[in-house]
Amino acid sequence: MKLNDALTLRDHPRKLEVGVFVRLWLLAPDQKRLASTNDFADLKARGYPALRCQIKAKYAG
Repeated sequence: MKLNDALTLRDHPRKLEVGVFVRLWLLAPDQKRLASTNDFADLKARGYPALRCQIKAKYAG
């Protein structure tokens, strides 16, 4: 999933039949994997600030 698309999510996606959370792989603009998570809210709150710095440094523009 592209990072820009993921930032608009309200809740973490899950399989409805069993309520299991789906593992998200967040992708950089060049489609390389940045991070994976089963709890996007936590990643957004804690891990995203560090990812954001990396993305800005590498993909400035």
